[in-house]
Amino acid sequence: MDRILRQFGITHLPEEAHQRILHTLRTLQPVLGDTAVVVAPDGRILYSNDATAALLGFESSQQFATATPEEIFLCFDWLDPQGMLLSDPALPWVRMLQGDAAGRMVLGMRHRETRTELWHDVRWASVLDEQGVKQVTVITGQDITERRCAEETSRFLIEASAILSSSIDYPTTLDRVVRLGLPVVADCSAIYLPDSEGMLSLLAFAHADPEIERDGRELNIRYPSGSAGPAEVMRTGKSNLIADVPEELIRKVARDERHLELLLRVGFRSGMMVPLATRGHLIGVMTFASGGSRRRHTQQDLALAEELGRRAAVAIDNARLFHEAQEAVRARDEVMAIVSHDLRNPLSAILMHTHYLQAILPRDLLEPHEVLARVQRSGNRMERLIADLLDMARLDAGELRLVRRRWPLSSLVAEVSDAFAPLLEKKSLHLDPLPSDVVLPDLECDRERILQVLSNLLDNAIKYSPVGGAITMQIHPQDGEVQLAITDCGPGIAEADLPRLFDRFWRSPTAAQPGSGLGLYIAKRVVDHHGGRIWATSRLGRGSTFHIALPAPAARTSP
Repeated sequence: MDRILRQFGITHLPEEAHQRILHTLRTLQPVLGDTAVVVAPDGRILYSNDATAALLGFESSQQFATATPEEIFLCFDWLDPQGMLLSDPALPWVRMLQGDAAGRMVLGMRHRETRTELWHDVRWASVLDEQGVKQVTVITGQDITERRCAEETSRFLIEASAILSSSIDYPTTLDRVVRLGLPVVADCSAIYLPDSEGMLSLLAFAHADPEIERDGRELNIRYPSGSAGPAEVMRTGKSNLIADVPEELIRKVARDERHLELLLRVGFRSGMMVPLATRGHLIGVMTFASGGSRRRHTQQDLALAEELGRRAAVAIDNARLFHEAQEAVRARDEVMAIVSHDLRNPLSAILMHTHYLQAILPRDLLEPHEVLARVQRSGNRMERLIADLLDMARLDAGELRLVRRRWPLSSLVAEVSDAFAPLLEKKSLHLDPLPSDVVLPDLECDRERILQVLSNLLDNAIKYSPVGGAITMQIHPQDGEVQLAITDCGPGIAEADLPRLFDRFWRSPTAAQPGSGLGLYIAKRVVDHHGGRIWATSRLGRGSTFHIALPAPAARTSP
């Protein structure tokens, strides 16, 4: 400590002040290992360790001590803890010279050429003599770059994961993925994925600067560079870091003046290529490049890019699988709609000729009539299935149109009950009639579609009720709605199956009756289009109740 004081030229202080300085230096000793500077009240550098000089780009502490402020600060931008540029009064040495006896702050240094950032926990304290006059100020800095980078990386990846999980739409996911690392990881980014022939194609490109992004798109369209670099990464599964691309090389590969202009403007002075892998398979390559920011990528940047690539790969794969599933469903629905439509004509001919044969055959020919009856029943079931398939296609395409009018609910219920009277009689089922004194409200609805829903529910109740059982129908207005419930006496539905009852093509594994799994799905969609609700309640062995709630029409006003 005495040697350091002598280096400072502090040899004339009284013993008490001398000891106070020694005490201050001993107190600061734990943080003197990284950078340390001792400054005179007039701003002259009395001492610095070699680490400080090297950090600021000087060959020795002696050279640093004789440097001007312009020479010291020329190569760096100085940042506050949020990464924003500091104004001069916020710099610790300026604050110290203006009178702050002690202080502490997190200070960032960004090299103007390489864009490399270093972070330090900076502290300073002034040493006063016995009259309270400032003698020297000791400034120390502890390197926290690694810790800060780890914190920022963790925060960035958490935010990236949240963004990636916010959508499974394929184009949206690609756009979000390609923009994830901008400008934290690089200035621009691109995604290469294999096409149907296994060749890598550029599917997404983005730049931190929207204007330069337009130049990048022109570059990719006018001067496609191929995918040799990404293809190599795809082949080996190993990342590639190109820390520095000399401008001479860029000029050499440019095809013409415009090509060179775009290459220099978009910026390819440093780059990284990382594989996109998930579930043990490579699905593509993601590239990162920097130029305008003048940053040079490091192994630390590559590690971050690789981690980002791993998360991006999962998001892209999930979105791709979802997109493929949607396309498969759409293709299936289109085929079903076409087939269903084309089946209607021959089916209509079969049913028409069946009716004709039944009409002309003598009544005493029982066997032919029974055969024709079976053909007609099968044809009717096929006709209902075709109608359901066409309805499903219209619903999924958003083409279902409702013709709304005001209809008495009593007439709708009576029409459905009359239509199913033969089936009820055949199974000796009793349909409890509505009380005669109940006045049923009107409905503002598409008559044919609501009849379709009621018919589906009553048909299911008849199917699942045992011979000789009872079915009840209840209707009552409640809270601006008209609620209708149909209850059967069948085997009931397991609680675990209730949430899936109205899913398309869903059938319970224990269902004893045949069906397409479309009836309840279509019923729900029709009720939804009316602004209503449909749900089921059930207990095994106690039957099931299907509920419909439709908006009650507005009261009619007197003319």
